[in-house]
Amino acid sequence: MGMEGPEVPEGAEARAGEGTTHPAQHGASLEQDALYLQALEHVQRGRWVEAEDALAELLTRYPGSVELARLQHELALHLSAERTWLAGLPRRWPKPELPRRPTVRVLLAANLVLYLLVATLWLLSCVRQLVR
Repeated sequence: MGMEGPEVPEGAEARAGEGTTHPAQHGASLEQDALYLQALEHVQRGRWVEAEDALAELLTRYPGSVELARLQHELALHLSAERTWLAGLPRRWPKPELPRRPTVRVLLAANLVLYLLVATLWLLSCVRQLVR
């Protein structure tokens, strides 16, 4: 009556670990790996950050893969270009600001009223000519 564990059927230990192994351990090729196909889709759709994460995982599964190294280099170029381009853009469009001096604000308002008056008089003269 020792402390023996429950009886495990023969071969059950191998089946229990199968879900945690990677395709590379089973001799599957890179092109058949679902994560590789997902990484390619991310690259094609321009989702660079997601592709970067997938490639990092794939490099742990397939160390020394020339195709993954090429993809990672291409992705690094895209990310570098995107970061450089985004760094040159303004954060957002600046709001137009009215001058703070009251005299300038009054002059702007008077100018606007004058333009509206001139436009109204011009429209009235056009209508008057059409009526004749």
